[in-house]
Amino acid sequence: MNTFGIVVLVGLVPVMIIIGALFMTPLLPYYAG
Repeated sequence: MNTFGIVVLVGLVPVMIIIGALFMTPLLPYYAG
């Protein structure tokens, strides 16, 4: 694993979490209700 790969992974993980949260938040009322 090179340094660039680690930087990319560390940078993408928070972005994926934020995007996933944005997409899942509107769906929560449907599952909760």
